[in-house]
Amino acid sequence: MKFILKLVLIAGISAVIQLFLPFWSVAIVSFLVCLILGGNGFVSFLSGFLAIVLLWAAVALIIDTQTASILSSKIAYVLPLNGSISLLVLITILIGGLVGGFGALTGTLLNLTIRKPKKAGYYS
Repeated sequence: MKFILKLVLIAGISAVIQLFLPFWSVAIVSFLVCLILGGNGFVSFLSGFLAIVLLWAAVALIIDTQTASILSSKIAYVLPLNGSISLLVLITILIGGLVGGFGALTGTLLNLTIRKPKKAGYYS
């Protein structure tokens, strides 16, 4: 349940924030969401990664269809991708996913660092 909440919050807030701030603002959003919600390191990384991958894939497909792939094909020829638009989109969403995932992992690890440890019980 926390995974889905993190996924929705990161994707939703990042979609709004990216209208005003640069691309790396997704790392800040992922960091803050996972700092507040905490959790497991792998689950937080996965939620940040998937949220930004889904968001950037949707944005890339919307922009690509609106511009009839003119800009994407020109960028794919400038980069050493041999004109492959799908490879360009894949690299784009992979970079975004890593930025979001590592931001989320950093927030979770900081949460685990500053959180008070539980007192050890008799059987723990």
